[in-house]
Amino acid sequence: DRCGHNMLFICLTLEGTSSVICGDECRMLNSGDLMVLDCINAHHYRSECDCWKFMWIQVNGSDIHTLFHTFAPKGLFFRHLQDTSFIHELYQKLVAIIKNPSPLHEIDVSELIDCFIYQLARYSAMGEDDALPVGLTHALTYIQDHIHEELTLETMAAAAGYSVYYFSRAFTKHFGVSPYRYVINLRLHHAARMLITTEESVEKIASLSKFSGVSRFISFFRRHYGVTPLQYRKAKANEPHRV
Repeated sequence: DRCGHNMLFICLTLEGTSSVICGDECRMLNSGDLMVLDCINAHHYRSECDCWKFMWIQVNGSDIHTLFHTFAPKGLFFRHLQDTSFIHELYQKLVAIIKNPSPLHEIDVSELIDCFIYQLARYSAMGEDDALPVGLTHALTYIQDHIHEELTLETMAAAAGYSVYYFSRAFTKHFGVSPYRYVINLRLHHAARMLITTEESVEKIASLSKFSGVSRFISFFRRHYGVTPLQYRKAKANEPHRV
């Protein structure tokens, strides 16, 4: 029974049954049920049997909260999953990163959680656990492979085999963000890596990350991470590695 925590609570029921109350929502969770809620809201959950086994993760960050609320405006998401393997994979990857922290662990965690929230956005948009269309899979691969090159809606749509109009609508429907925002976020992740792992100047990193000007890069970076690139680099240099 709690509220006021600025984080998302991700919970997958493995065995047993629980009840959850958040605002005017009251749900029962059974095996295979996924719940994500914004802990800033007053909520209550408890076991409804002798043994409720669940896997849970708590995360925070302004970007993931913003994206989450685009498809869960009440701060609550439920879905029964026939295939829970991607949740187990996410959990295992996060645990491995936490147990073996490195200068890049925060960025790695951010990328994993971003991908997870995009997946939830897709589930919400589709209304069921449909597979990602092959065209969008090709587009994601293309974006990853060409993230340090010029990317336009035309080239991304061509990689998907869609028209520009259809690609933009399909991408936003499945991932909850526009192709433009997805590319910006991915480039910011890569830029953050370079800030930690290289001594390149902010100007050089902005250029390598294909931002049109250092001031634009700094503006996007501050909005995403809450600090300037130089402040981020300095903080990470002085930050002890902790579990």
